[in-house]
Amino acid sequence: MTLSGYGSITWQETRDVIHSLQSKLFTSGILPRGTTDLDHTVLFNYEASKGKHILGIKYRSREDMFTDMLADFEARGWLERPFK
Repeated sequence: MTLSGYGSITWQETRDVIHSLQSKLFTSGILPRGTTDLDHTVLFNYEASKGKHILGIKYRSREDMFTDMLADFEARGWLERPFK
């Protein structure tokens, strides 16, 4: 299981991180870019410090998680055709 303890993220911020890692997914039409000027207000924010402190959980960065996720999606063939 992969855990991120780096705060909240919106769907658009997710797209922004993926765009910074692999912009070709957006320019080729495989993924929609979204609207970068949307409100980034987060409605829920979970505090992860207890898991780190009490359980010793080591969290990964968003960039590492998305890099691994995209590699897995590519290996499964899920990134081969444009989004419809």
